[in-house]
Amino acid sequence: MGAPGSDAQALFVNVMKNSLQQWHERLGHVIFQDLLRMVNNNLANGVELANKKITFCMACAEGKQSRNAQPTQDTSDSAPTDELGTVICMDLKVDLKPDRNGNRYVLTIVDHASNYNQVFLLHTKNETFDKLQMSSSGSTTSRSRPYVPMAGESS
Repeated sequence: MGAPGSDAQALFVNVMKNSLQQWHERLGHVIFQDLLRMVNNNLANGVELANKKITFCMACAEGKQSRNAQPTQDTSDSAPTDELGTVICMDLKVDLKPDRNGNRYVLTIVDHASNYNQVFLLHTKNETFDKLQMSSSGSTTSRSRPYVPMAGESS
């Protein structure tokens, strides 16, 4: 072993000059201007800079990125399908009282290609097939919404 106290002195003797980029990374990607202010005002002991050149930090850029750009056109994964989605709504726990017209069920049909929705009120679940046929004959497979005449409008 060396002279007494030499180990403690060795910790302070070996000070290396590092670049601004290296100190930026070591201190958790602190802002370059803040790091320069700390060095210039002697707020950080033992920090000596070999060069003060500010470089581009890819890790900081990736950390600030919120999300990738959205595709401008539909891809095969995100494109809507030409299928119809259907849901029959009913109350399973309690016998649902019919409305004033005697309807107990609600059939919802969604054309995923055009995002066109249709809602039918049903007396029984057996009416579902007829409503689906009626809906599919009037639906389109294009991505534009089908024309629905307004009340009182002649077609």
